[in-house]
Amino acid sequence: GQRARPSPVLADMAPPAWGFDINNAVDFPGVLPEVPDWQAQVETLLFQEKYDDAARETERHLAEAIRSNNDLGEALALLMLARVRCAQNVYEEAKKPAREALEKFRSLVNARGVASALLTLAKVAVDNKEPEEANKLCEEAVQKFEAANCKIGEAAVHHLLARMHIRDNEVEEALEEADKAQTLFEKAGDKEGQAAVLLVQGNIYVWNYRDAQDAASKCGKEAVTILRKISRPSCRHREGDALFLVAAAAYQMQRFKDGLKAAKESVEIFKEYGGPRTQASAMRAVTMGLMQSGSLDAASEMAAETVEMLKTSGKDQSLLAEAMAVDALVARQRVVKGIPDEESAMVQKAREVLDIFTTLDDEPAVALHRLELAQALQLTGDSSAALTEAKMAMEFFQSQNLKEAQGMCMMTIAQTQHNLGDTATALTMANKARDLFGDPMMVNQASDLVDFLKSQSSASGSGQKWVSTSSWGSYEVPTTVAPPSNPNEPGVKRSLYSDLVKTRIHIGDTPEAIAFEWQGIMYMDSFLGQAMPFLRDQPAPQGMEVSPPPPKPAPPSVRSKKVAAGGGPSLERSRPAPEKPSGPVIIKPAVVGNDILGGRYRDCPDEVHDRMVTLARAGCIPSTTLPQRSVLERKKPTFHGHQEWREAARWGYIHPTITAPRGCKWQRASVGWKLTGPSPGELLMASEDTAVSRSRGPPPQTPLPTAGKDASRGAFPGGLSVETLLRGARPEWTAAEIAVACRKLEAAHIKFGEALVKALTSGSDADINAKLEQAGQEAFEPETVQALRAFAASQANKEPWLGPAAANFAAAPDQISRPVGYAR
Repeated sequence: GQRARPSPVLADMAPPAWGFDINNAVDFPGVLPEVPDWQAQVETLLFQEKYDDAARETERHLAEAIRSNNDLGEALALLMLARVRCAQNVYEEAKKPAREALEKFRSLVNARGVASALLTLAKVAVDNKEPEEANKLCEEAVQKFEAANCKIGEAAVHHLLARMHIRDNEVEEALEEADKAQTLFEKAGDKEGQAAVLLVQGNIYVWNYRDAQDAASKCGKEAVTILRKISRPSCRHREGDALFLVAAAAYQMQRFKDGLKAAKESVEIFKEYGGPRTQASAMRAVTMGLMQSGSLDAASEMAAETVEMLKTSGKDQSLLAEAMAVDALVARQRVVKGIPDEESAMVQKAREVLDIFTTLDDEPAVALHRLELAQALQLTGDSSAALTEAKMAMEFFQSQNLKEAQGMCMMTIAQTQHNLGDTATALTMANKARDLFGDPMMVNQASDLVDFLKSQSSASGSGQKWVSTSSWGSYEVPTTVAPPSNPNEPGVKRSLYSDLVKTRIHIGDTPEAIAFEWQGIMYMDSFLGQAMPFLRDQPAPQGMEVSPPPPKPAPPSVRSKKVAAGGGPSLERSRPAPEKPSGPVIIKPAVVGNDILGGRYRDCPDEVHDRMVTLARAGCIPSTTLPQRSVLERKKPTFHGHQEWREAARWGYIHPTITAPRGCKWQRASVGWKLTGPSPGELLMASEDTAVSRSRGPPPQTPLPTAGKDASRGAFPGGLSVETLLRGARPEWTAAEIAVACRKLEAAHIKFGEALVKALTSGSDADINAKLEQAGQEAFEPETVQALRAFAASQANKEPWLGPAAANFAAAPDQISRPVGYAR
């Protein structure tokens, strides 16, 4: 009988299922006309994500079949090669061998083989997002399987169609196709096929319904029971997928102990029958279970291990981004639990996650993790920045009409507004958020927030709005209210004018009582002794000091225009017209210079910027860009530390949300942040002493040493790391692009600055790109290699860096192989 379905309450956002898709790598037993002896070995290599080995093994058997004139063996090998390419997600390369296999099977008049080739082409079309082509191929494949009386083949086609409908978010259609596949697999007696359909149904329930987690868990457990009775390697892999499904359903039902147990079992299976992606997916589930169980140290270790595994494999940037997101979530939980020295790492990890999703151009994920960043910033006390990030996220969710996501943003916005002192607005926002939720758990959380804000609002009504602090001192908000105004009077109300000024100057990180002095603005004309004709005439409150009225102006030397019939002061210009410039108007550029830090804005003191450039070249502070410093300058914290660092923080060169200067550490103070460690001058002296001590040693055999003390520290003489070289050569690159380039070079065993310089100076552009391609990485563009060479030469010879454009005039490699800076 058919499984009873829960109420179809579709969720707004369904998380994608990451990892290796076994359905692209194998066919169900009975689909193929014949199963070669070597096929199980190739499939196992695919499970382990050893795609190159699988391709070589398949091509070897293909060559043997061609040599022996074995047409059927050749067609089967071509079909296996297509599945290998499909598992690698290189769909155009998968189509060619699949089509060749189709023609071979047709020439052999093998109906089941023809149907199998059509099914493989349909899988390629589904993954390549070609639904019309996939439907056409599936329809033809079903007809061929029916003609060959192959029930398992028919079921496999319906199983594929169910998966295609899931990707198109057509849930009801996916369940209908899954039911058809289940019926056919049961008639054919194929247990693995029945378990595969249970996995499809369970994933539909867990990711697309709010009240179907129990049904999803039952699907996963039933699949595990079936698969454990079959000894095929593909069944072991599907068992790991089923346990992962059980863990996901258990977490959504708040059964963290059961979910953690299933996730750990899944990891153990994937260690033998899986690869980096499948292992990492299951390890993420373990991390979530450990975090929810309160084992934050173990969760942090597991998250770091997962991220490192994915960075090493470098095969799935999307999954790496998700793993980094879980790592950031663990860091946030550690801050919530009060673990010290975690706030900077928490914000930095949240920003890295946002950067990588931005690089992947995944807008929904960018908005979701922008909200995560807002919550992290809120924990650090930076409510103004948190409010900005949360509003940006909400704008995207509003454009997509994702109501629950909007509700989450509104809850975060309400919290930040309350922290900024605007509890009334926060309460309104929280009520709106509660109305958007359909999930009872989220409704309860929003209700708790509303109740809290109501209690705070009532408590603040009877007392002082702002309390005394060590930084602001005590200040009582004035309570004098202006007398009522006649609406028929000309001009604007004083209260309206003061509200306009308040809206213009009130900033989030300053208490209202300091940023906006109510009476001083409302009675500005009296306070300044200057007439403001557009304000309605009302006296200042009793006791308020005002300036004496201004003296009457002398009669004008020229005849003025008549006053309007309604009377009142004239608004004519009382000053002479400004003189026109006698010479040409000179527009000065906003940005001065083009150095390792991208130059400076004109308002930044030259001596401050020069000192920061020197520190950046010595590797003492992280490299920043002009836009980045502009943002950091606007949200500079209350700073405690050495006076020279104070100026750096003032202009955005250092900030608690980025890496601290070398040997220094950010610490949260009672108000603001404190930077502990050596001063800039001490750091520069230490760098010079290090350089002198190196120069006294024995001369190196090669101009750029690659081993020893310098190599172990990760920088060549001069203190430049790989990241610094990349930032200097390509200052327009984002942090995410720099990180991607660093990982590419690390995969090619270029981890340190001196190793990169040696690779740049050893020959032509092809040399360093050949190393990258040998490591399976994408090569650099020629202009990037030229820019790296030019920048390295400028730093070695202590010459000014003129920017990437100067790379067009860079010296040949042999001319910079022994730069002055290294010839000691």
